Amino acid sequence: MSVVALNAVQTATASATGAATFTFAAPAAGEQFQGTVIVPGAPTSATIVANLSGSPITQWQGATTGGPVQADVGQVLTVVCTGLVPGLVYQCNWTGTSTNGLDNPDPIWPQPQTSTVLAQTNQVFLAGPLAVSLGTTAQVTLQASWRSLWIVQTVAAPPMVTGNQSGLTYEPFTPPYLQAPATFFRFPLVSGIDTSVTITFEAACTAWYGADLADIDTATYSTSGGGLLTVTFELPYTYSVSGLLAVPSGATNYLPPFNFPIVAGQSATLQAVRAWTRSGTSITANIQQNGTTIGGLSGIVIGTTPTTYTPTVPPSVANWDQFAPVITAISGTPDGLSLTFSFAVTG
Repeated sequence: MSVVALNAVQTATASATGAATFTFAAPAAGEQFQGTVIVPGAPTSATIVANLSGSPITQWQGATTGGPVQADVGQVLTVVCTGLVPGLVYQCNWTGTSTNGLDNPDPIWPQPQTSTVLAQTNQVFLAGPLAVSLGTTAQVTLQASWRSLWIVQTVAAPPMVTGNQSGLTYEPFTPPYLQAPATFFRFPLVSGIDTSVTITFEAACTAWYGADLADIDTATYSTSGGGLLTVTFELPYTYSVSGLLAVPSGATNYLPPFNFPIVAGQSATLQAVRAWTRSGTSITANIQQNGTTIGGLSGIVIGTTPTTYTPTVPPSVANWDQFAPVITAISGTPDGLSLTFSFAVTG
């Protein structure tokens, strides 16, 4: 009888539902394979079932070892996994010995699974960095083991997560993981309501997203008090001008700026400006910060219909920064300008 090392490897990509199947070649005439099986990197929530010629022989969880599995001539080992991360490439290893001869080892059976899969606060990475625009969407197929979705953005405006089956909108909260303007959002999931969700981004930014397999924040932050809670909230500031509107010339028709204060320990970004005129046709204006026009808010046309304008990249705001509209052209005889500046403040 000859004995050589068995080191069989198969790869597969997890499907949109987190499933993958690994099929190994059967032993040839006179051969016998026996060894343990493992899927490195499988999340603790994954269920792995080993089948010989279609019949299940053992089952285990996560990236632990199953087996040993013994296959005689013609028997095909198929390893079926569920609960993997969709789209990731996984490898399945069957490691042991391959014998060839009349005196092959006696039959063996898989051992009871005595290894313990430790509870982990796993975060699953799904995608990113993504350059998204206002209205960009992403589809995410949910796994039963996921407790929540997480989304990281370089702006404070929260994205929207909507269940494709329930039609419900999930509510985010923002644990204090990152410094402004980058923001971490977590969306707790309700098991069984939806099998997939749509993420809709509400501002142009760079984004990353993934999932949690456990109550991350309960493990990370003390529930006994003594810490400070950091939150992000919207703070509007309305600027209005009465009477006829005109292009300024020196002090004539000049629209003075307003100052925006920031409390020590807080940070802020300008997320949007909503504007309209009382009557007349329209004005064309630039929105300036400290005398410099903000990207994306140059040459905006403001008429009698309230309209929201967003900067290309929400600018950071320092204490007592100045903001003002500068009229560059008019159409007709517009009057009564109203602008509401929407600031996202974190602190």
